[in-house]
Amino acid sequence: DQNTYTVIEGENVQVSVLAVQDADGLGGYTTGPLTWSVKDQAVISFDEAWSQTGMPTVFGLKPGKTTLTAKAAYGGASATCTIVVEKAQLQYVSGDTNTDGAVDMRDALTLLKHLAGWGVKIDMEAANVNGDSGVDMRDALTLLKYLAGWGVTLK
Repeated sequence: DQNTYTVIEGENVQVSVLAVQDADGLGGYTTGPLTWSVKDQAVISFDEAWSQTGMPTVFGLKPGKTTLTAKAAYGGASATCTIVVEKAQLQYVSGDTNTDGAVDMRDALTLLKHLAGWGVKIDMEAANVNGDSGVDMRDALTLLKYLAGWGVTLK
């Protein structure tokens, strides 16, 4: 659907609502500034500087779906497009169980506390350092060997 745009949370996309310029349906273009409205401003924002061209840059603020409407000042033509904001896929660093950006002994301790049932939250993908199907004591031992410099590669 050409009237639906998808943007990743935290990124932007340029949209086109040229239909608003065809006010009479016969290819005659409407002149004058465009007035914009967003149904859910918590989902997107847009670059005001480009909004008068009919091709604003839309920024994805949070996952969701909303509409962006442009209305011509003269002739009353309007066009609406749907903007879908998808959740950004978070990247992880293998071994960084506490997600502080470094792989160190704090990660090993966080993982051990989690495995001991202390209710410590961890990044499960980052904790699966041996690449098997789950997070267990083998991952903790692999991480400790890595930190000790035993030449172990984290998956």
